[in-house]
Order: sequence, then structure tokens, then C-alpha cells
Amino acid sequence: MKTKSMIKTTRQVVMKLLPALYCVVLVALTWTGTYFNAMPTAHALTVKTTPFILVEYF
Repeated sequence: MKTKSMIKTTRQVVMKLLPALYCVVLVALTWTGTYFNAMPTAHALTVKTTPFILVEYF
């Protein structure tokens, strides 16, 4: 009897905390790129390393 009520109480607590856990996981996965710099910075090539441009497109 005591074990069944403990399991029921634990399940109720977990069900209440589950939405909060999902939110934390969602935020963590969304902002992972800002912490680990998933997108590298852009670097412009200098004039000395680029080949001559023959045609300019608009």
C-alpha cells in the first residue's frame, strides 16, 4: 500500500515538472549555437588573394 501511494505521488510530481523540463531542453537546444559558435564568422578576402574580376553582374 505504501509503495503504491509513493509511486502515485512521484508520478504526479513528475507530470507537473515535465512541461518545465521540456522548456529547459527547448531553450538549451535553441541557444546551443551561441555558446559553441556553430556559425563561423565571415572573412572577406583581400584584394591580393582574389583573382581579377572580368565581368561584373548586376
